[in-house]
Amino acid sequence: MGRTVRYPSIRSAMVVSVLLALAPALAIVTWTGLEQGRYLADQSRQETARQLEAFAGYQERVSDAVRQILTTIASLPDFREGEADSMTAILRAVHAINPGYVNFTAVDVSGSVTASSRLPPGTWLGERLHLRLALANGRMEAGEYVLAATDAEPSFPFALPILSPDGRIAGAIATLYRLSSYDGLFETFSLPEGSFLGMVDAKGIRVYFYPAKDTNPLGKPIKAEVWERMLRMGDAGSFVETGSDGIARNYAFKALRLSPGHAPYMYLVFGMPTAIAEGRSRRILARNLALMAAVGLLGTFFARESSRILFGKRLARIIATTSLIREGNLSARLGTGDDSPDLGQIATALDLMAGTVERRAEERERYALRLAESLRGKEMLLKEIHHRVKNNLQLVLSLIQMQGDASGDLESFKAAMETRISSMALVHEMLYETSDDRGVDLGEYARRILELILQTGRGASGVGLELDLAAVEVELERAVPFGLLVNELATNAFKHAFADGRGGTLRVSLSGRGGRARLELADDGPGLPPGFDPCASRGLGLRLACALAEQLGGKLAWGVAQGARFSLEFPAGGQADSSRSSGKSAGTG
Repeated sequence: MGRTVRYPSIRSAMVVSVLLALAPALAIVTWTGLEQGRYLADQSRQETARQLEAFAGYQERVSDAVRQILTTIASLPDFREGEADSMTAILRAVHAINPGYVNFTAVDVSGSVTASSRLPPGTWLGERLHLRLALANGRMEAGEYVLAATDAEPSFPFALPILSPDGRIAGAIATLYRLSSYDGLFETFSLPEGSFLGMVDAKGIRVYFYPAKDTNPLGKPIKAEVWERMLRMGDAGSFVETGSDGIARNYAFKALRLSPGHAPYMYLVFGMPTAIAEGRSRRILARNLALMAAVGLLGTFFARESSRILFGKRLARIIATTSLIREGNLSARLGTGDDSPDLGQIATALDLMAGTVERRAEERERYALRLAESLRGKEMLLKEIHHRVKNNLQLVLSLIQMQGDASGDLESFKAAMETRISSMALVHEMLYETSDDRGVDLGEYARRILELILQTGRGASGVGLELDLAAVEVELERAVPFGLLVNELATNAFKHAFADGRGGTLRVSLSGRGGRARLELADDGPGLPPGFDPCASRGLGLRLACALAEQLGGKLAWGVAQGARFSLEFPAGGQADSSRSSGKSAGTG
């Protein structure tokens, strides 16, 4: 007799068939989980690079701002000719409006202090690296991590040579950037747990580390293995290494130079624990396997209960659909519409699983698109901020040159420039106080400029303000000349209409309608002389006011009506808000 072949029962065959049908799907889920793990690891490295680039952009703007300030100071005649008293006054004024710096100091070619906002003359700083390099190389140089001589505050120094009128190096102007100024910036970065942002000087000394950690003290060398890998890799790169705190991280670094051809003066470092991406990958894979196991158990249960039902064709369809999914066709579905308690349930579960995988793939694509769009937006914002700061610094330099040519009096030069620069700084403060980029409210801007003039003593005592200011919003480029115009007209009124302790009232109004705005300033002083033309006057203030009015797209008008009155109508590019700010304020003198 031949050997009898024993076939499994239909129930057992059904269970085996279901498990075989789910095996490819299990492979897909496992493969997808592993692939997503690799994707998350890659995203982790890209996030490391993005965070680093964002901070690098900020640090480059810091160095550009330092260059602009030092260049402007070094070009002043007082510094080129070595007028120590006026140099000290200027450095103190610059320091007062730049609290992010520890000190501003001018030294002679030997490194001795000639003028400073905080240090006494004669203090010797010749051992400081940034001063030695600037005096030796004749260009802007950065130094190394230092503790400020005034209060031992952690700082990072920069220096620029000062040229005498005949072109020789007569000394250097230096500043210390306050490293604690980075605290607020770092808090805006959304760092994953265990990640850090750091700064290292050209000798491998840790300049800054966020968040602060006892294993990574400032002013000490970073881990030798990390520093050696950075030096070997050049200006930028990424690698995996264990840090001083014993945590393995994905490191990304970038070298910063003051200009092409310079040696790197600083390295920015960002580290993210490798366990973050690995942990995410393991959780996703475990979740997918659990989901697959649940689907398998559910399918087996219903298969065992449907042993009396023919299942050949439906099972074949399940296998065919699973093969399509395995080959990458994530849109493949069974869609049998069969609600039977065996293969119909398995088919539904398989469709749900395929839908989940497909949605996950689509979500990943949408996330990549959103990420790219967000990056483009940040790049445009950085370019716009750089452009605005550059334009305003150029305007400050022009005002300094114009006032310097028009006035031989240092005190009047200082007073005039203080209010002009303060009005320009005020518009940036207002812009950054808002939560969006709609523009600057000229009504609020004018009110704050007038209050600033009173507070700083530029206004005469016994003079009151009557304000009727509408909310007119314009972009920053138009707000700056408007603020300077209000400053010049108000300063002129306090200087002439209320001279010699004369009291009175300065009335200021701003209105807007149909895309145009009207500004008017009137005092109750003695008025303008007959035939007086402000635009042809000898004083810089009113001539500057006429030029600013034309820059705004209007023409300054003037007249006499119980005092002097100036008015200007100009295009505002938007509608005025219905709300108005009005009130009275007494001058304090």
